[in-house]
Amino acid sequence: MQQDIELRSGTRTLTATICTPARPSDGALPGGIVFVHGLGSNRRGYVDYGERVAEELGLTCLALDLSGHGSGSGYDDSFSPRDHLQDVLAAWDELTGRYRAAPERIGMCGASYGACLAALATQHRQVARLLLRAPAIVADGDFDRPLRLRRRERDPAAASVLFGGLSDFHGPALVVESENDEEIPHEAVEAYLRALPDAGHAVIAQATHALSQPEWREAFVRQLLSFFADL
Repeated sequence: MQQDIELRSGTRTLTATICTPARPSDGALPGGIVFVHGLGSNRRGYVDYGERVAEELGLTCLALDLSGHGSGSGYDDSFSPRDHLQDVLAAWDELTGRYRAAPERIGMCGASYGACLAALATQHRQVARLLLRAPAIVADGDFDRPLRLRRRERDPAAASVLFGGLSDFHGPALVVESENDEEIPHEAVEAYLRALPDAGHAVIAQATHALSQPEWREAFVRQLLSFFADL
């Protein structure tokens, strides 16, 4: 079952969709997943993933539109990665608050820019499991810059906040790579795997960055369901 909701992130109001299991729980607090989309995208594709996860794994899933996204008319690039990290943390708090998900059983799943935000969130919340698809890099110097002013620095050495924080994450992690990704270079994936030496690494054969083919999306769903099955 899915429902569109609004939540607060600082002074901003965000739109999100909550997907809840159809079957009743056994009385224990449910686990959950926060889904974070990429730059210039929106939550809609992740609602489909959330419905599958809720139905098959019994988890409560929340997919949000980051600030400046989801209007259907492009995105507002006046927000910074720090603003968007605040959005992700607000979504986490919504799951544990209004929807009473167990804080120790909440995972994060992000794609591209959203994967970087999910990784940064591990420094602020006790993330149980972390799935990063085609993860982008946000350099330290871009963290407080509006997106339109970012320098697009991809050197892992320039992202000490991101990778230094990830080295303190010891929960299960999975990095999913598209074989023919035209946006995220393999070197970025390798940087995440160095920061997460115990993480799994999966490659979706022939896939491009956006997973535009149904078989690529289905391959990702299989990874998603397998990785979060024990949450």
